[in-house]
Amino acid sequence: MSVEGGLAAGAGRRVVFINATGYWAGAEAMLLDLATHLDPAAWRPLVLLPFAGPFSQALTQAGVPWRVWPLAAPRTRQDLRSPRALAGLGLRLPPSVMRLAAWLRKERAALVHTNSSAALDGALAARLAGVPHVWHVRERLPVGNPLRSLLCRVMLSLSSAVIVNSQAVRGQWGRRGADPRLHVAADGLDLAAFTPRRPAAAVRAELGLGAAPVVGMVGRIAPIKGQAVFLDAAARLSSQWPTARFVLVGGALPAYEPLRQALLAQANSGPLAGRVIFTGEAPRAQVPEIMQVFDVLAVPTTTMEGFGLVVMEGMALGLPVVATRGGPEDLIMEDETGYLVAPGDAAMLAAALARLLGDPAQARRLGAAGRTRVASQFTLAQHVQRIEAVYAALTELNS
Repeated sequence: MSVEGGLAAGAGRRVVFINATGYWAGAEAMLLDLATHLDPAAWRPLVLLPFAGPFSQALTQAGVPWRVWPLAAPRTRQDLRSPRALAGLGLRLPPSVMRLAAWLRKERAALVHTNSSAALDGALAARLAGVPHVWHVRERLPVGNPLRSLLCRVMLSLSSAVIVNSQAVRGQWGRRGADPRLHVAADGLDLAAFTPRRPAAAVRAELGLGAAPVVGMVGRIAPIKGQAVFLDAAARLSSQWPTARFVLVGGALPAYEPLRQALLAQANSGPLAGRVIFTGEAPRAQVPEIMQVFDVLAVPTTTMEGFGLVVMEGMALGLPVVATRGGPEDLIMEDETGYLVAPGDAAMLAAALARLLGDPAQARRLGAAGRTRVASQFTLAQHVQRIEAVYAALTELNS
């Protein structure tokens, strides 16, 4: 299956993006923004992904060409813990790489850009085809320390450049973090596009919030996103803030449906009963509409957050943000644009949220400072410029 045309009609050089999934998440949102904002006179994007899904639908709507390719990529992180799934990936990898290398030569690709640490196909095929390869890492690598070090070495050895989106992600390379092939390019946001289209009062009425204080969280339901920690913190806040409501935005992949059910049970018992709203999956355009009704945004990732796209989005809306340490440290300046907490610490999260709910003036000050910071240092235009600079350097060296 493929959808080609649209942006492919430009005069620029072909850049082939490899994405490890057809689902939609933060990495896909940033790839879509990059593909639609590259200079068309210089670059013609084409996205390869292992199956059609919400991401391919978004690409089609934006006019970005894409093709399904039999990539040897896991569908979920659970596959990385399954010997059977890993064996299957290993069997699919050689034919995928050989076919992809031949196609890259035929396509006369100028560059291959892999948008995830989970897919090896692009790097190996680019090496065989003699095409520069960029590896874009936006996450905590999903393996233990010894394997993480090995994977970092492999990424550098197979790539002309590795792009990371935060200092925390760069830190996974340890002493290799100073390698000139490693580039830090923070994610960026199109402030004009990330704007509520409906008034907050209408959204509050739709969600049945009334005038209650609202603490919100945005993210696909998954263990690492920390919805259980969020609900634990909410329960701790309940007695101090008996009128507060708690909103969770995001759906669950089929593999995480049991977790969603467990979260619903957690939310519908004890002090939280009747006070938690699950919106389910929200279209991208609706996310800022919902987020604008939050008094505070929580980002309680249970492991190191790679960057924190939702942190940036909340700051762009002028919200005070409480986030887990890691990538958000590039965004949040403690007690100036938000608060940082330890991963998985519900008590610490609850204390920070209570501090902001109890001091609206401080919350407004942090929110305003956060928006100023995003507008000055984390725009989509700045992000695209950084990526295009890496592309230009690599293709000039290869020409």
